[in-house]
Amino acid sequence: MSSPAAPPVNSPAGPPVGSPVNSQCNLLWLGDVPTNPPGPPAFAPSQAAPTPYQANPYQANAYQGNAFQQNAFPQNPVPENVLQQNPAQENSWFSPGPPSENSATSTGWFAGADFLLVRPHFSEATAFARGSQDSSSMHITAQDLVFDYNASFRVFAGYRFEGTDTELRFTYTRMTGDTQEGAGNFSPGHFAVDPFGNVVGTAVVVDPNSALFGTPLVGGDHIQTSASVDVNVFDLDLVKPLLFTCGSWELKYSVGVRIAQINQSYESEVSESGAYFSGGGYTQNFTGAGPRIGFQALRYFGACRQFSLFANTSGSLLVGENDMNFSQTTTSPAYSATQDTDAVRLLPVADAEIGAGWSPLPWLNVSAGWMFQAWFDLGASGGTFGGFYTVTENSNIMAFEGLFLHAEVTF
Repeated sequence: MSSPAAPPVNSPAGPPVGSPVNSQCNLLWLGDVPTNPPGPPAFAPSQAAPTPYQANPYQANAYQGNAFQQNAFPQNPVPENVLQQNPAQENSWFSPGPPSENSATSTGWFAGADFLLVRPHFSEATAFARGSQDSSSMHITAQDLVFDYNASFRVFAGYRFEGTDTELRFTYTRMTGDTQEGAGNFSPGHFAVDPFGNVVGTAVVVDPNSALFGTPLVGGDHIQTSASVDVNVFDLDLVKPLLFTCGSWELKYSVGVRIAQINQSYESEVSESGAYFSGGGYTQNFTGAGPRIGFQALRYFGACRQFSLFANTSGSLLVGENDMNFSQTTTSPAYSATQDTDAVRLLPVADAEIGAGWSPLPWLNVSAGWMFQAWFDLGASGGTFGGFYTVTENSNIMAFEGLFLHAEVTF
């Protein structure tokens, strides 16, 4: 009997002797398995069918209908529309696609409010200076104005465009702060002086350039000072996702405009036996507008991205009119003076926030965190303190920091 004929060229061949099994997929090596393996070759009736297709264990395993093989070598062609790329997902690494069904962000109109518990800080916030003198020395320290945390608020509204995660947002923020500081009944050799030079107690002039050098100045017996700040901010921002997204991270940027109105005031009153003796006042009012740019980073957690951590930062450059007014009044001798200054000022502003959020419902988002703001060139009130005290702080920053509680509803 003649030897069995060799299998066709394109028939599957088993792995060479000693070939390893593919442990990754738990399948035997398949070689070049055709999509539709051919049947055995035709033989004359007098010839017996060869045995390779019956006894080769590799071939027997290779053509079993396991799930991996059915997926890897489908018998039916894949519909053309399945192979087509979704236009919305084209270049998905460089341009964000539409929001996920599990996204915590909903489209449409939205509005909300923030409760703010914030306090202001000033680079120069000296209520008055306390001093002590003797015949050979003088020591003087500043008594600062300390602001407590005060309730303020922020409200916002806007529209989030469908399929783009882009939103147009208007925000109004109001922050206030006020404080008081007083002292009295100074013993001999001790005194206080306010920024305008009004004295409490008795102080000897130590400025050698003064015509009153060596002269004792007798003032009232009590000083009471107060300060306040009132900030109104209007922001209009277009918020857009950056040109890439990565997993549970989301990065956004914003461009817009800010309008701000800021009013500051300081008053000092020196009294003698409860009656007005001398005093002064200072006000500063700034109104301006300018461009604003910001960035936001979010990290989502949860199957539906309902939890998040976030950090926001933004900067503004405002141009506006800054009006300052000084006034001073004394009763002994009776005298009053005022000074007004109007100037155009360029004002940089920096904002930052960090916090955590939760979306218990698709249309509701709540969050909490800590906020920081720095308004440059609005942190000094000036004053000479009658030559007894020299201000050494020159950073000139008005800052706000504190807690915010945020709630947002999508309609």
